[in-house]
Amino acid sequence: MRETRKEQIGSVGEGGTGLRVWGLKTGQRVALGVFDGYHRGHQALGDRADCIMTMYPHPETVIRGACVPHLTSIRELCGMGISVMVLRFSRWVAALEPEVFLSVWGQRCHPTGVVVGEDFRFGRSQRGSLAVLSRWCQREGVSLEVVPLVTAGDEAIKSSRIRQLIQAGEWDKACAWMGRPYRVMGRVVKGDGRGRTLGFPTANVWVSRHKVLPVNGVYRCRVTVPGMGDMPAIVNCGVRPTFGGGRVQLEVHIPDRRLSLYGQMVTVEIGSMIRPERSFETVTALMAQIKEDIRQL
Repeated sequence: MRETRKEQIGSVGEGGTGLRVWGLKTGQRVALGVFDGYHRGHQALGDRADCIMTMYPHPETVIRGACVPHLTSIRELCGMGISVMVLRFSRWVAALEPEVFLSVWGQRCHPTGVVVGEDFRFGRSQRGSLAVLSRWCQREGVSLEVVPLVTAGDEAIKSSRIRQLIQAGEWDKACAWMGRPYRVMGRVVKGDGRGRTLGFPTANVWVSRHKVLPVNGVYRCRVTVPGMGDMPAIVNCGVRPTFGGGRVQLEVHIPDRRLSLYGQMVTVEIGSMIRPERSFETVTALMAQIKEDIRQL
């Protein structure tokens, strides 16, 4: 299920000036970036650091007013066991000259090392270059590692390109670029109960409207429930056209299990597509297709 409810990420705070950091950890080797996808390129940075520092909201949202859908939310990053700090990105932060940003950031975080990608830029109008960062690190006695871009063929792996692949229906390629299962974390909410009536009860997972989802269809997945481990399942991402359509929902069916998951925070790892979503002439035909979908797990 998709709603317009704002995702809560912790005590980051709203508005104001100053450098606000949620989950502050000092004396760390820090990977700096937006980390809105934690794909293979991001992993190359995170694997070389003690923790990552991402930014919220997305800089493009603050600077240009653009809504940037995320491949990986901050909650999902934390759920993956990654040590995360979150810098509250604001117009005040965006306006800082590069040297001023580094001075303020250094006094706040006291890093022992910095890890960035070769295309990293920062500060007002992205004037902060690797040369500026290198001079600051040398002066402060902080190590610096610049990591080359990770590529697939002749293309650099970037979140923007992965979003394009997903929108184009190239799900398997997008997942390969992610370098890990594509995760959606959300709370199970009450649905209309139609799946249970049909004999295929589903867990309706609330998903932020800012989360990137695959094109409408039925997918293999694994569902992780706290205290229950992970289980194979199928997930329908779509609008249920057989029943008149509606908003996009994420409905998970766990075969051979009768679980009450209302209110639980679950993680859905979406695998390969079984089939596109389509409308069926009869409910009986839909039920027969669902049985066939389950056999393909």
